[in-house]
Amino acid sequence: MISTMALSLLGLSGPQDLHRILFVAGQQLSPFAHSPQSRAVLALPGQDAPFVRGSMTELQVRSHRPSYINVILIQSRGRPEPHACLACRSAHPGLRPFPECRRLPGHFGGACGNNGVIMPFAAPYEMGKGWR
Repeated sequence: MISTMALSLLGLSGPQDLHRILFVAGQQLSPFAHSPQSRAVLALPGQDAPFVRGSMTELQVRSHRPSYINVILIQSRGRPEPHACLACRSAHPGLRPFPECRRLPGHFGGACGNNGVIMPFAAPYEMGKGWR
């Protein structure tokens, strides 16, 4: 079980502004990266990732669900898209859970971090296959 201190270091606890910051530029996600692909991505240079307040919970990250961890890896290791993807241009107001459309070429099927995989109480999602 990941300690509250570890989640605090990630930026998931504390005061909430419009955007919050996940402090994941280094190896902070190593306890959550379980697959060979996520560990390889974690080894890439990273940056802290802002996210929209209320769009991601500590419980979701604590679950170690690969889809949650992968989108954080995409946002922290990926590059901004000059033209927002379909998920980021959807009818939903604002980008969520991240305020920027980012992809990590060569990883996770080219999915954007806002590909809809962090949604409370949502149906299971598989990259490239959509909702089941």
